[in-house]
Amino acid sequence: MTRKPEPFSLAIGHMTVVVAPMTDAQARKLEAEGVYIETKFLIMVRSRTSPAEQARVLIHELLHACYDAGGWGDEARDQEAVCGFLDRGLALVFQQNPSLLARLALALNHNIGIFESAPEPASSISAAP
Repeated sequence: MTRKPEPFSLAIGHMTVVVAPMTDAQARKLEAEGVYIETKFLIMVRSRTSPAEQARVLIHELLHACYDAGGWGDEARDQEAVCGFLDRGLALVFQQNPSLLARLALALNHNIGIFESAPEPASSISAAP
């Protein structure tokens, strides 16, 4: 039996944003895999896609919410271009570096330096040239 996707909340600056599943019908109507509705502090992500696509879309919509939280204006076309450029790169970084989020969380929440947290296995760390 498949578990029903449950909404969750994220703190983004001074805002609390709810992340909720988007149905296929909503995705078709909006012609989008995800949406950030700034007037409701709501991110919706199509739930019937691969986990990797859900993560990419969530990152994309989080970037829109960060624009909103930062008060960076409403230059929609420029904002869309920036979010579209960054979402794939950030999704790839998180995919290729599974311990990165934990490392960042330790640094941000527990004042443990990024070089002090548990290192990745040596085989997965690339040496800088």
